[in-house]
Order: sequence, then structure tokens, then C-alpha cells
Amino acid sequence: MANKTDSRKLEANVIQTIFSKVGVYLCIVVLIVIGSFVNPNFLTVSNFKNVIQASAMLGMVCAGMAFVVYSGHSLDMSVPIIIALAGVVCVDLLPLGIPIAVIGGLLSALVVGFVNGFVVGKFKANPMIWTLGMKFVIDGLIRWLYHNTQIY
Repeated sequence: MANKTDSRKLEANVIQTIFSKVGVYLCIVVLIVIGSFVNPNFLTVSNFKNVIQASAMLGMVCAGMAFVVYSGHSLDMSVPIIIALAGVVCVDLLPLGIPIAVIGGLLSALVVGFVNGFVVGKFKANPMIWTLGMKFVIDGLIRWLYHNTQIY
């Protein structure tokens, strides 16, 4: 047999090494510079405060999901709609008092999480497919119950 050699370049050049080490930070700096040119109010304290407040819940969800992904398990695609469901239940139960509303919202999220975990664990369903399907079911249910209106 003929000896075939690997023609791929295995050593990384300087540019690849720099981008692998600081690529994300470089992208962030470029986006901040572009944002400051597009809008003069971009680099203000109030804008940074708004960005942090808007992304705080997403950051908490991502921190929790990171443990699931790092442990080698698949991720849950229904987390955003579970948050929406808990919010809707909480708002609906507000006339009964804040403690009842908070408990109701948490219980609704707990029930959906239990169903997801039970189906994936007991019946060995594909977690990505099952939770994505659950997301669509809950999303459709919320939209149907509230006639596709925004709830504040």
C-alpha cells in the first residue's frame, strides 16, 4: 500500500493563537466601539444599567443551565417558556396575595420541570426533542388562554 501523508497543517499560526485566546474579548471591544459611534448615549451609565437589568434573568438561567451542560446531560429547551408560564400564573394569582402568587408561579414551573424530568428519565425520551415539544405546547396554551395578548 502507498504511504499517504496527512496534508493538513497541524501547527497553529500566530493569528489563530491570538484569536483563540482573546477573540471573544476583541469582538466585545469592536461591538462597543461600533455602538458608541451609532448612538452617542451608548456609553452612558443609564444604558449600562438598563443592559444589566435586562440580561440579569437570562444570566441566572444560563448559570443554571451551564451546570446541566457541563455535567454531560442535554439541555432543556423549555426553560424560557417555563419562566413565561410561571410569570403568567403569578400575575393571574396576584388578586389572592403576593405569597400565593409567588407560590403558584413556582409550583407551575415545578410541575412542568417534573413532567420533563419524568418523561426524559423514565421513558428515555430525547431531552432536546421532548423539551422543545413541551415548549411549543406551553407556548400554544398560553397564547390560546390569553387570546395572544400581552400581559403586564
